[in-house]
Amino acid sequence: MTMVMTMVTNQNRALGRDRLRARIYESAIAQFRAHGFDRATVDGITAAAGVAKGTFFNFYKTKVDVLAEYYWRVDERLAPLRKALDPGQPRAALVRYGQAVEREFRREGPMLPDLLSQILRHDALRQLDRASGEADAAQFKAFFAEARERGTVRATLRPGEAAELFLDVWSGTVSRWLETGARNPLSKMLERRLAYLFRGFAGEDEDEATRTTGGTGKHGGQLRRGSEAGTRALQRGK
Repeated sequence: MTMVMTMVTNQNRALGRDRLRARIYESAIAQFRAHGFDRATVDGITAAAGVAKGTFFNFYKTKVDVLAEYYWRVDERLAPLRKALDPGQPRAALVRYGQAVEREFRREGPMLPDLLSQILRHDALRQLDRASGEADAAQFKAFFAEARERGTVRATLRPGEAAELFLDVWSGTVSRWLETGARNPLSKMLERRLAYLFRGFAGEDEDEATRTTGGTGKHGGQLRRGSEAGTRALQRGK
């Protein structure tokens, strides 16, 4: 072992496992941001972290495992936003949700579209994404059920179907937002689509939808189901 490697190893031992893992994780995310996930290397990550290459594999099997942890951390930040939804004002609450999520998305910069592209390519990330989406759907179902109990949506509304419809709208909105370079506010795009969705959910008339969107009452854009990754992007980023 060289003198340099000996010094690095001794420094690593002094750090402790938790701090060492955090250093590697932060270095990896910085490399992903700077170079993109595909171009970032374990050599570059460990060099920037000041640790031996083998140390990386004490905590992560591959770069994908680091990205999975990143996904989980972002998802954890978004979870309280869903829990805070006010069923007393469901449409306004969902618009505010869009505003809050957009702030989180913008913090991530180019990491978000990179993450979504990797979800489509790696089974481990797809499984994580699917499990997260199912949990999110359950939260939105509970949200719409409470709104129905309070009388702020139609009494005949089926919460599970409402949650699925909203997630479809959200996924299409986020996908379109990313496709256009996130130039316009995500929340404004979402608000236009919610105006039409809530004509069915809450029985709002066409004039109300038109006033809210500032349009002519015509559809503001195709409501489409995104890719599996896009479908969950809303939740973090999903």
